[in-house]
Amino acid sequence: MNYFQQKKLYSPNFVGSGYTKHSSSLHPQRKKKLVFWSLLGGGFLLLVFAFWFTRNVLIGLPDVTKVKDMVFSQATVIQDRNGETLYKLYDENREYIDYTGISMNMVNAIVALEDQRYREHNGLDPMGIVRA
Repeated sequence: MNYFQQKKLYSPNFVGSGYTKHSSSLHPQRKKKLVFWSLLGGGFLLLVFAFWFTRNVLIGLPDVTKVKDMVFSQATVIQDRNGETLYKLYDENREYIDYTGISMNMVNAIVALEDQRYREHNGLDPMGIVRA
């Protein structure tokens, strides 16, 4: 008996092999139940995620109206009577600069480093959220 005859004996399509092939398709009523329960379970998981997201993420965000009134930590400057700086005391050496005082090249450089697709999604990047 050669190789091909042996393979034919163990083939699922060979009648005399003793191997019977059962239909792998589900009964239509079972398919409907499976789809129903899958959709119901997926909807439940989506509802749980929405509840978690609202409770843990959205509630902890700061109020946007308070951003305008924020006080940033800046250096304390000690000057002599002529207005010359003698000392600078600081934990962080910051100076407030209005947005108009920053060159557009600097703004574009910061945007390019932080988020290259910022101009495409206007601040909320779904791919960045999924990646994080």
